[in-house]
Amino acid sequence: MKNDLIKSFKLIKYSLSMKMNITMAVLFFLLGLAMELYQAFWVTDTVSEGVIPFGAGFMICTAMFPSQMLVSLDVSLMAQASAYKKKLQTSLSTLMILIGNLVMFTLILIIRMIGVAVTPGATLEMMHILPVGIFSALIILYSGIVYKFFIMSIIVLYAILAGFGGYIGYMTGSGQLVGGYGGLGLGTAADIILSYVLIFVAAGIGYLISLAVYKFPLSRYAFRCYRGADS
Repeated sequence: MKNDLIKSFKLIKYSLSMKMNITMAVLFFLLGLAMELYQAFWVTDTVSEGVIPFGAGFMICTAMFPSQMLVSLDVSLMAQASAYKKKLQTSLSTLMILIGNLVMFTLILIIRMIGVAVTPGATLEMMHILPVGIFSALIILYSGIVYKFFIMSIIVLYAILAGFGGYIGYMTGSGQLVGGYGGLGLGTAADIILSYVLIFVAAGIGYLISLAVYKFPLSRYAFRCYRGADS
């Protein structure tokens, strides 16, 4: 796995629109980090406004960029003739997004735990960390199919997010949203453990999905996005 990881980072420099993707990844990360820090340290009596604030969303989405840069190599002649052709769309891309999500989720967790420690009256339940883990797992699954079924995967993702948002809105409006996640009473430690489990399970499922859809061609819409940036 170590050799695959090293190879992945080496291959990224040959990806399409590398500079644009790196720039976007840095902007997503810095914007998300700034929002998380602001929410954790400068907003009175709260650590996480809402369940998945925009800051966490931007930070989790940052983890998609290295993976999608690897997938973009599949359209190059170099990748077509390489022994890594299949790995670019399966094991290597899955490994990259898994590591990226683990790093981002852990960073969000640390920020929110420090925020709890320095915010008067704050409790661990106010971190709302489990929904961030669920969102992270969802993004991992989404990244496994988005470049094969571009439009369908976007529709499904937004439908899930809209449904989840509607559920949270209903629970909040009815006074049933208590503590960390919809009043389920799992406890913060269990929320954290479950979040990490979900991330690893999503990566495993995402890898199996990538193997199942490998022979499908890349979506022409996703391909057009890449080519448009390079033209």
